[in-house]
Amino acid sequence: MKKLYIFAITVLMASASSEAQNLVYPQGQHLVETIVNTSFEYWTIDITTPTPEAITFNWTLISNTIPASWDYALCDYTNCHIGIPQSGVMSAISLNQAQNFGTVGFLKVNVTANLNYGNGKVVFYVYDSNNINRGDTISLTINYPNTVGINENMNQSLVSFYPNPAKNNVQFNNDSDENINFSIYNSLGKLILNQIVLSNQSSSEDVSELNSGVYFVSFIDKKGMKQIHKLIIQ
Repeated sequence: MKKLYIFAITVLMASASSEAQNLVYPQGQHLVETIVNTSFEYWTIDITTPTPEAITFNWTLISNTIPASWDYALCDYTNCHIGIPQSGVMSAISLNQAQNFGTVGFLKVNVTANLNYGNGKVVFYVYDSNNINRGDTISLTINYPNTVGINENMNQSLVSFYPNPAKNNVQFNNDSDENINFSIYNSLGKLILNQIVLSNQSSSEDVSELNSGVYFVSFIDKKGMKQIHKLIIQ
């Protein structure tokens, strides 16, 4: 049944070219991106209409070759998923939101690859919930090359932190001889906290006000080298 469903979507994609111009992709609908000197990256493809209208966007996963060794998540307007499910329905956009606030649909892919170099591509079919023929494919190709000259110390953690998962507080321990800057981001890439752990010292941070879910902790040393780790808030 799943193969038949994908086949049907593929046929509709082929027949939708006359309708595709009815959707607009302001930032491009086929992105080719590279992970550079960091493990946490995210990319967004916006989806809207030529003129403001009330609309609900649906999407279907056509293919996904993102390496299994990467941690990744997908967010749309206004939902987030760990991994990439087979399909999804975005929240409805009213005429008032589209006309007066510029609200658009989007698909955002968040990736934490650590030092697992490789390449991947994910392809979606996005369409108007009232007309499956009114849609088009969008895609994201991600390259993560093993760049020559990467700091060998990046295999070692700059700062240790615990507990993970956490509920109330997270303890950050800096055992190095330099100050380390760290930041906490949510799954949408929004900065939640930015602090400095002084050399050979510890810092306890209150996370009790954060919603349960997946967060990312970024550590940056004085040379600008960065590490990303996943933090679970219960």
